[in-house]
This record gives sequence, C-alpha cells and structure tokens, in this order.
Amino acid sequence: MMKTKLTTFQQASTASLLCVAMTSCGSIPTKAFDFKSINVQEVDCPCMIVVNGDWDTAISKKQVYDPKKTDHFTLEIPFPKREVTVRAVPLRPDGTVPKSRSELRNNPSQYKWQDRGLRLTDPTMQLFVFNTTR
Repeated sequence: MMKTKLTTFQQASTASLLCVAMTSCGSIPTKAFDFKSINVQEVDCPCMIVVNGDWDTAISKKQVYDPKKTDHFTLEIPFPKREVTVRAVPLRPDGTVPKSRSELRNNPSQYKWQDRGLRLTDPTMQLFVFNTTR
C-alpha cells in the first residue's frame, strides 16, 4: 500500500470542501430578524410573532415584542422554503402573553393582526404598523 502525502494547500482545500458538503447537505438556512410594532400614532404596541402559523411555538417560547422591556424583539427564523409567513398579533397593552390560541383569538385588542411574507434577502428590521379596527 502506497501512502500519499498531501500538501498544505491540498489539505486546506479538502477541509474546506468537506465543511461545505457538511453544511449544505440537509441544513436549513436561518436568519435573525428584529421585530417592532407601533400604531398609527407611532406609539409602541406589544405583539406576538407567529411564524408559518405555528401558534404553539410562539406561545410556548414567548415570541413577544414588549416595548416596556426592550426596543425590539429578535427572532432566528428557519427558511425551509423560499418564503415564510410571519404574523404580528397585537396583545393587550399590559403585554400579557396568552396561554393558548383560543385565548389569543378572544383577545380584546383594538388592533387586527398583520401577515407578511419574509425571505432571506429581506431587511433585518421588520416594522409592523397597526391601525385600529374600531
């Protein structure tokens, strides 16, 4: 059996190809987005961020923008498809997180939720502007 000695350049090339192959096979790209929501009077409004209709995850992981606690809410979003749907659901002014989807549906918020399609190439900062429905 003959042993072949690889040059440093060949070793580096092989290592980088191996890394590319490992990360490109089966990995789902992700991107961190920053969310903020205001009303038409430019007052910050708390909201929950629901990705691709996954209400259970949004509730359990408390995917909430709370202007009393932070300037924006950052969420790492996986992109299994070219585009994902993000829904910003306004919460009560006290910022309480609902314990279930039905509780969220019965939320007496004065604003209607908003849907938006996001792609990996979209800007990192996403601003939702809620208009009163009453």
